[in-house]
Amino acid sequence: MLKQAVVILTALLVATVLAVGIVSYLHPMTATVVSVSLSRTLDGDPLADDAPIEWGIVEPDASYRFDDLTVTNTGNVDANITILSPLLPAGWTLTWAMNKTVIAPAASLSAPLILYVAADAAQGVTYAWDCTVEGTKA
Repeated sequence: MLKQAVVILTALLVATVLAVGIVSYLHPMTATVVSVSLSRTLDGDPLADDAPIEWGIVEPDASYRFDDLTVTNTGNVDANITILSPLLPAGWTLTWAMNKTVIAPAASLSAPLILYVAADAAQGVTYAWDCTVEGTKA
């Protein structure tokens, strides 16, 4: 008797589901998190994180250059590229023509990196400062 009741209830449940017409669809989902990432080369050589850039011995009131600083956007969004050097000695300048430029993913920007040494730079002194190549979501 119990077995017959279970069979009848199962049949009623199947009939109800078929009558209502339940349909379901599976939708796989993905999401990619924003990534701002850069690689750098200086005159063709990879520039590792925290790698020093050596200008060597310089003279006052003179300019020095690396012919090619290349920045490549290895992230997945457009990035605004900025070179910062807030601790550069007074009167000195560091320029890169592509500074403050937006770069697309997988694209590269190249230009000389130029250092101008102030006319009043003290002779015999070793100067040190940091340069940051920064990429921010554009």
